[in-house]
Amino acid sequence: MSIQKNDRNCNLVKTLYHAAQGEARSQSHASEARLKSDKSAQDFFDNLSKDYNEIACQARLLLNRKTLSPHTLDTYETNDG
Repeated sequence: MSIQKNDRNCNLVKTLYHAAQGEARSQSHASEARLKSDKSAQDFFDNLSKDYNEIACQARLLLNRKTLSPHTLDTYETNDG
């Protein structure tokens, strides 16, 4: 039964993973652009990093809602912000 649950959440986990990777890469590219004084590229990669972060946060929250018990989720969301 837990295998089915894991299979159901597999796409969320993959999305979270790739969004986190995209955020890290975008931050790296933004730093490179900053060193080269390329403001337009820096702004682009900074914005892209924020977008990836938002996607990761949404995936994380949805994954938590699907996998945590209601009591645990209430505690998690209260402590998270």
